[in-house]
Amino acid sequence: MIIQQITSAVVCGASYVGKWYAADSIPGPDGEPIHRYLQPDGSWGRTTKYFGTEQEVEDALSKGLKPDFSLSKRELFDRREISEKKTMNWLM
Repeated sequence: MIIQQITSAVVCGASYVGKWYAADSIPGPDGEPIHRYLQPDGSWGRTTKYFGTEQEVEDALSKGLKPDFSLSKRELFDRREISEKKTMNWLM
């Protein structure tokens, strides 16, 4: 798991500088990582939520919820499509 502060406007834009986020990942069945992002209620979602302070991240983590890395059929389909496009682009 990483807990990181945005320090550059290049990453997300100037309004996000100073914000915090937490992310965790595992290798997926296709070899590409599955990412999950900490949400304010302590759950883990598929989109990044930004926190104002590191303490807010710690408070959400203290709820002890674990990320769910399962993938829906749609997500598996989308990942396969992306992988196939990468392969096709590489071959060209």
